Amino acid sequence: MISEILFYCTSHKKINYLNGFTNLNLIACSEKKFDDKWEFIDIEDNINKDFLSYGDLTAHYKIWKTFIKKKIDQKIWVGLCQYRRHWVNDNFNPKKRYSLEDLKEVILINSKHEWKNYDSILTSPFVFKPKLLEKIKKLNFFNNKVTIKQQMFESLGKNSEKIYDKILNKLPKEIADKFDQHISKSNILSAHGMYISTPKILDKYMTLSFSWYKNCENILDPNENIYLVKKPRFFQYLNERFSDFWFKNYTSFTTSPICMYQEKSNQLALIGKQSNEKKFN
Repeated sequence: MISEILFYCTSHKKINYLNGFTNLNLIACSEKKFDDKWEFIDIEDNINKDFLSYGDLTAHYKIWKTFIKKKIDQKIWVGLCQYRRHWVNDNFNPKKRYSLEDLKEVILINSKHEWKNYDSILTSPFVFKPKLLEKIKKLNFFNNKVTIKQQMFESLGKNSEKIYDKILNKLPKEIADKFDQHISKSNILSAHGMYISTPKILDKYMTLSFSWYKNCENILDPNENIYLVKKPRFFQYLNERFSDFWFKNYTSFTTSPICMYQEKSNQLALIGKQSNEKKFN
């Protein structure tokens, strides 16, 4: 059983409330340099200049190139998290109110015993359902499911189907067909581009995904008349959906809870469904 987890936490802005967390490797996104607690990785082929569309993936790319590939044969877990979203341990009680000061008590440090039969861990998922107003508009009161694909088209707006067909053609056909089937049927999404897996599996995923995104950069969005590489957080958004598909279809996975730090209320709140995913279908 793998016990060690090497966590990489990314941020696109300067914060100091994670500086004392020794279990987190703090990685700065884009071209911004924070204080010396946050490591700024500069590599020759970085994608910092495309932070607008890649978001946190600029840091993931550098973590992949400089750390994951060096640990490719090590029997460890590698976990990705964000400055406001963190994996939590079994001490987290959903009925209790937590503040930022409690994060050290509930943040995940070691792997869980139940992970021994899996090779990747995804976040507790969201379940997409239509809003009541939409049911009324469409006179369909029995539909309780909005697929990942429908949600994606709603978020991307007009002409998104044209973009989708073009980006799908940039994937190997077998994977493209499976991806389309997955998001066309499922309404369950493990989001935020956060996952825990072995270096070998993460290398395989990132080799495929970053190559795909690179090939999609110069596709034109007909609605906004801009290339996808200039579309805010497009690839970060796409990665949330592609990683959900890939890890669920090509690895043995389970889910684990995460919390989000809500700055205005100074509260740590669980996000996503906390039940067995198989019950959602």
